[in-house]
Amino acid sequence: MRRRDFALSAAAMSAGVFLRSQANGQTNFAQPVRTASLTDSSTISGNVSCQDLLFDGTQIVALYRSVAAGGAAASSDSKYGITATDTSGKVLWSYPLPTGMYGSLGKYQGSIVIFAFGTIQLPGGAAFRPVLLLDSQTGNLMAIGQHDAAGLFTYAGDSTFFRIVQGAGQVWSLENGLVQKVSAVTAPAIAAKFSQRSLISSGTFAVVDSVGQSQAMVALDTGAVTASSISSEAVTNARAASAAALERAASNPRMATIVFITAIGSDQNGALYAAVPAPKGPTGTLPVISLNPDGVGSTLGMVQFRTLGIAMSLLATNSELAVSTSAGEIAWYALPLA
Repeated sequence: MRRRDFALSAAAMSAGVFLRSQANGQTNFAQPVRTASLTDSSTISGNVSCQDLLFDGTQIVALYRSVAAGGAAASSDSKYGITATDTSGKVLWSYPLPTGMYGSLGKYQGSIVIFAFGTIQLPGGAAFRPVLLLDSQTGNLMAIGQHDAAGLFTYAGDSTFFRIVQGAGQVWSLENGLVQKVSAVTAPAIAAKFSQRSLISSGTFAVVDSVGQSQAMVALDTGAVTASSISSEAVTNARAASAAALERAASNPRMATIVFITAIGSDQNGALYAAVPAPKGPTGTLPVISLNPDGVGSTLGMVQFRTLGIAMSLLATNSELAVSTSAGEIAWYALPLA
């Protein structure tokens, strides 16, 4: 999920054209392999914002919220839904969720779980801050745990979750309810006000500071951290182009934080990718970089969106990388993956 204190991206994003610089200095424009919606308008409609995604290589599960036109985002006008699509955009299943607030997704023994806030009315009675198990065949929900709402739980493998509370990381397992396995995981990226978080390979979880200064690789079994500073030409250029805004933000604590990494993701080999806004590029220009374990970033290409939405997640298969947006759109590209 991407709910957080207000942060300002260095540029607005949405779905579209891939640009790759060639050795001769020219720029080639390639249309995306395909674009699609991650939501199902027959299940839920209105102004949609995507809360969280899960991707297993073939199926994309999206948790999203919609607000009716003229409605208030934090009011009863909000409705939630969950939809699974394949990488071609075909809807596999889709369900509205009971009235309430929902935060993030995970898995328990291969099935989807949803973290909810407040009280959720279920067929068996009311559940307070439940961890809900979804039957994807019927849409039925069952409470299998409860959480304390102290921090956002992020998927870190089947029945495993990572969260940050007061600047320190924690690893949790969903067994007979939620059980904390590791605590006090520390690193500059974990302590940052805003961060991007993602499982990058079995047993390894990445946290990247959204202002583009540091990253941390966490061993989920022990909590051991490999921390490094980020060195990326794309991030440096974005920061330089936003120098005036950064100077204003430094003297005005009420101004929104300016972020330079809006989304991360990985491929099946554990390579880490990040999306970096380009403030002085064409409208909606988004460099995509790879980050090695030492924090060195290499630019893979540029994405220029056509529909509104902030870049939220990067997804990768064997040969393609996708950028998904907060508006529930996704575009796939044949990028030169690391």
